[in-house]
Amino acid sequence: MFTHKQDDLAKQFDESKTAAELASWDFTRRENITFYWSPRLVETDGFERGAFVTSREQSWDAIVEFAGGGDAGKVEIYVWRDDADAQPWLERPLGFAVVETGRIHRRWDTTPGHELAHVILWRLLPGTRVKLIQEGIACHLDQSGRDRHAAARRRLVGDEIDILAQWKAGGQIVDVDTVGYAVATAWVERLIREGGRDRSLLLLRDQRLQHAEEIYGRASLQAWADGLESELATPPGH
Repeated sequence: MFTHKQDDLAKQFDESKTAAELASWDFTRRENITFYWSPRLVETDGFERGAFVTSREQSWDAIVEFAGGGDAGKVEIYVWRDDADAQPWLERPLGFAVVETGRIHRRWDTTPGHELAHVILWRLLPGTRVKLIQEGIACHLDQSGRDRHAAARRRLVGDEIDILAQWKAGGQIVDVDTVGYAVATAWVERLIREGGRDRSLLLLRDQRLQHAEEIYGRASLQAWADGLESELATPPGH
């Protein structure tokens, strides 16, 4: 649990190491986003600058609208070819935002809105973050259209989860690459569906379980969690 901060890897990231490399990059400037293009990234294999820019601008508008509007400032997106392209300079995997500076480092073929959501929500809805909710809402707003509920259901057949116990224990996500993010997203989407968008915005300012109980009520949270856990444990097609 942390306040006004992104994950530990982002906080440890030393941007000064990349300065010389990034100084020579071509860029495209738009109203809210400046895109910097790795010189090793070419328009082939599905990548096209114009489509990339349009999808991120559309994601920006959708996320700001979800958050209730306001001035979310400006961000910089550094677009790399792949992890091998970035490793000599970043010394960590791609796919992160330094929310304090509004700088995002991503591969070209990732979801349009995930890291944008981290930055925009940190600015428009500042407060206490919990990984379970923070990553769940970022996946919900990533504009990919992926069905995380179905993904979690496929992976969790036969396994037991306890969402509220995980939240109470601090809301960390252990299996970040597979089940963890899918379950977090399915849970956040359940909160939005059952509790409404306005109450979800209150939660995003203080993502602790104690605050959620004040917003939704403990009994409602338990009922929603029990229902989701039962659904996710049921094999697809049943």
